[in-house]
Amino acid sequence: MTKLNYKPKIIDGKWFIEVNTETFGDVLLIDKVSKYPIPITFDNEEDALKYIDEIVNENKPKQIYSMYLNGNFYGSGRLDYMKELFIDYVVTCEMYEKEEVTITIRKKAGIYDNRKGD
Repeated sequence: MTKLNYKPKIIDGKWFIEVNTETFGDVLLIDKVSKYPIPITFDNEEDALKYIDEIVNENKPKQIYSMYLNGNFYGSGRLDYMKELFIDYVVTCEMYEKEEVTITIRKKAGIYDNRKGD
């Protein structure tokens, strides 16, 4: 499979994503949802770069982590789930009125999740 090169491009004050392909050369990335070939537009370069990052990384396996609370296993999953666990325990539940907790997050060596998304 050929690696595609994505880069932001500004045309008449709007940001697009230009894709270099072997078959067609440089083309603008189009909206797959539309029944017409309408290029995806962005308000600024930063948003276009974020979208490129999502495209490039969507099929990469995500690292799995384990969270420990005061030395005891508390949960395991992708980094976004570790964030949810942290926010739930520390912010939402206000640490269950404890004065102090120790939260440790460890990468699970060699274990990845191949599902799409974060």
